[in-house]
Amino acid sequence: MYFLDADSWNLLVRGHPLISRRVFDAAELVFVSSITIEEIVGGQLRSISAQRTRSTVGVGYVSKFFVNVVAQLADFSLVSYTDTAEEVFRLYPAAIKRIGPMDCRLAAHASTLGFTIVTRNVADFSRIPDVRYEDWSKE
Repeated sequence: MYFLDADSWNLLVRGHPLISRRVFDAAELVFVSSITIEEIVGGQLRSISAQRTRSTVGVGYVSKFFVNVVAQLADFSLVSYTDTAEEVFRLYPAAIKRIGPMDCRLAAHASTLGFTIVTRNVADFSRIPDVRYEDWSKE
């Protein structure tokens, strides 16, 4: 079973051919963690807020994109982050957590469930103990 990270999700919604094919081929095995949802939705909300601050022109576009992202998320099985995953995250040493708290939480979530993370960010995920990852953006 697989968790998409935020970067892989963004590539998927933009039609990356390799990721799209792999997700389609393994659809029943691909899930989205609430950690990834936090990153995706948070980024979308920051974009809307920034656009509103700059001007009203273009805010409709980013709002429409946000609605599309939420609708696309509904096509996936979504998995809530757990207290068990948070306990694993808290055991990571500070040097690991500096990689990024959201990536580390996603890694903890995946490792507690035995999932593999789909990511292009193999450099960072390779430094987190007991996490499996694959880069589907390359053959």
